[in-house]
Amino acid sequence: MTVSNVLNGREGRVSPAIRSRVWEAVEELGYVPVASPISQKQRQPTRTIGVVFDSFNPDDRGLGTAVFSGMMEAARDQDYDLLSILRSPRQWNGTQAEVALFDGRADCFIFLSSFEGSREATLSDLVAHGMPCVAAFRRDVPEGVATVDGDHEGAMELCIQHLVQLGHERIAFIGGDPARNAGHRREEGFRHSMQSRGLLQSDEWISIVGDFVPSDDEATNLAHHLISLKATAAVCASDWLATKLWDALQAQGVRVPEDISLTGVDNLPMAQARNLTTISIPGREIGRLCVQICDQLTQDVTTPVLHHVLPVQLEVRSSTAPPAD
Repeated sequence: MTVSNVLNGREGRVSPAIRSRVWEAVEELGYVPVASPISQKQRQPTRTIGVVFDSFNPDDRGLGTAVFSGMMEAARDQDYDLLSILRSPRQWNGTQAEVALFDGRADCFIFLSSFEGSREATLSDLVAHGMPCVAAFRRDVPEGVATVDGDHEGAMELCIQHLVQLGHERIAFIGGDPARNAGHRREEGFRHSMQSRGLLQSDEWISIVGDFVPSDDEATNLAHHLISLKATAAVCASDWLATKLWDALQAQGVRVPEDISLTGVDNLPMAQARNLTTISIPGREIGRLCVQICDQLTQDVTTPVLHHVLPVQLEVRSSTAPPAD
């Protein structure tokens, strides 16, 4: 009864010391008080789509913002509300997911996470209860979950094709977090595109850092490695990797593109500002399609659950040029 009084706003019945202990426990456990779960048969349509994030930075003007903008546009066009659910993996366990996602507030859910295997138990549970789900930026999902992703492998093919047409053969790859869907798919795409042309000399031409945003020391080490390889071009798995590497190369007296060509992925504002040749991922279209799929699955339970991979586009700018003689 004491905990119930605190959580339901009847704190006047509880001493300040007890109130403090209750809220400390709530914060430590990551508990979120919500309504009791209701069954699928009892659920009434709410015209609300739940959007589950692992993380979101409102100051980021990158791909995540484009995706969310697309979702908002499609939700407005189709008369849906969006319910944002931002929970860290540490705070998310099966019991809390069951309560938070089955209390009838949403008709369906979009999961935004690029980590392979993220929320797999939750997705399986939702599908088992007949709740439509869409996962963006990943493809390894339980049966019954629709997916929407960009063509990461195709992105690498476009970069390699562009560089080879310029005359490059000594091409290195700088990859990001392999635990992310985009990380390992872009690496696989690079390997396939290079091997199909007989250009991948050895694994030393592939460098993987722990994140898509390397530290200054990591960028410096990567620059030294490219110099030692005598690489004439580097395909980077993100615009952040490319721009940080660009700065590190310049600090070593290596010019872009005169001495080495660089490409990125994502077409973030920084890529446009630096005139970086990069790949444009259709973030806004991915967001819109997620909402459209939710609407289709909600309106007709017989709608096939499909997996969509949207095409990407090469944006050629001044960071790439033919190799020096």
